[in-house]
Amino acid sequence: MSGTSKTSKIKKFGTGLDIRALICFLAVFAIATTGLTRYRIDHHAEKSLSEGVIISSNPKNDTEDETPDERLSVDMVPIVVDEDSPFYDAFLAQDRVNVLVLGLNEGLTDTIMLGSYDMENQTVDIVTIPRDTYYARKGIKAASLFKINSIYYSTGNSVARVAEAVSDILYGMPIHYYALVDFEDVRKVMEVIGGVEVEIPFHMKYIDTTPGHELKIDIPAGLQTIDANNVVEFLRFRKSNYSGYKSYSEGDVQRSAVQREFIVRVMEKCLKAGNIPKVAKVVLDNVESDLSWGIAAKVATKAGGISSDNIATFIIPGEGRTRTDLDSLSFYMRDEKGIENLVKEIYRIKDPEEENSSPAAINQ
Repeated sequence: MSGTSKTSKIKKFGTGLDIRALICFLAVFAIATTGLTRYRIDHHAEKSLSEGVIISSNPKNDTEDETPDERLSVDMVPIVVDEDSPFYDAFLAQDRVNVLVLGLNEGLTDTIMLGSYDMENQTVDIVTIPRDTYYARKGIKAASLFKINSIYYSTGNSVARVAEAVSDILYGMPIHYYALVDFEDVRKVMEVIGGVEVEIPFHMKYIDTTPGHELKIDIPAGLQTIDANNVVEFLRFRKSNYSGYKSYSEGDVQRSAVQREFIVRVMEKCLKAGNIPKVAKVVLDNVESDLSWGIAAKVATKAGGISSDNIATFIIPGEGRTRTDLDSLSFYMRDEKGIENLVKEIYRIKDPEEENSSPAAINQ
């Protein structure tokens, strides 16, 4: 693992946030009034998860209390949760719903994000797990299968297996629901919200004529309108195959950062009251999720306070590294201590010494 701790928080729509996942996340929370019931994981069919991680219909908060618990999260059965996590009690103490969002591209989950909605404080934290994140699995030999984005297709399209890995990386954080989204879902959403203006940093040019993989990208530099006609091309561009044209110098990290302005504009349009029912219909018709009608309706009653001002995005701390022991492939190696601090920040978990040094503790 990497011993280098990097800044984990990306200030308001920064590096590491993928618009495919963002749109789906908004649909789950800000557009939850219609509900999403397309699919439900069969919990009993997923009993073979690795030791220490459980799929349970009876979390450890089933003790009787004379005062009714009005938190919405107590009615949510996690897809996966680790009862042995050092932060398990903190996870249960907050009224949060965590959604795993997977962006699919030719069978790979090239976007892996966890959206955490604090229903009490009306804040949203979105954590990106880079697609090349190293994640060891028993019985795996092929080097490419040690990348986290390979788990979905290599386990027979098992969302639960991906949820297990993401929860494990995030110190056992519970995952309550999931959503699967692809590029065409984004195009359909853009059709209903219209175009948004974005400052394109350089001329994006790329053409692939390979049968079955045809792709033409030609977006000039400067202020451009990104809409249903070019949004997929804008999102898919990584590098040019034309001499004299630029590519992202820092790969996926820089590409995500360039999408910042676009993400802000899309959020603003998605959150407009007039667009909510239209985008909701698109999501309902196209996006696969296991959020039930009942829970969606309840979440909607609490989601009125969500705005672009109280949404923060993160990328798990770590660094890219070439692994000579794994066919010299490039992996994103996690910084475990940095991730621990990230989980503490999201859940506002203080170390004992911090608790003891707080003004309230000193005055007691």
